[in-house]
Amino acid sequence: MGSQEKRLKRSGIGFVLRVALIACALLVFNSAAFTTIYASLAAVGPGWLREPKITQLALFTGPVFLLCLEWWTFDRIFSR
Repeated sequence: MGSQEKRLKRSGIGFVLRVALIACALLVFNSAAFTTIYASLAAVGPGWLREPKITQLALFTGPVFLLCLEWWTFDRIFSR
């Protein structure tokens, strides 16, 4: 019965909306943090970091990668 109660907490539209809201908030935070870090690294780093294609790639994939890392961490912590 305990596993069924746990499964019921993670089903339904409320859970989906909560996950979407958390993911959006994390993406906003990750984007702001990653943009700040990347700008400071690009200013003092090698020239290829300032190329528009590299900048666009980093600013798109960086926050998404961080989001995947955060969800993986959440899963590891709350699965115990």
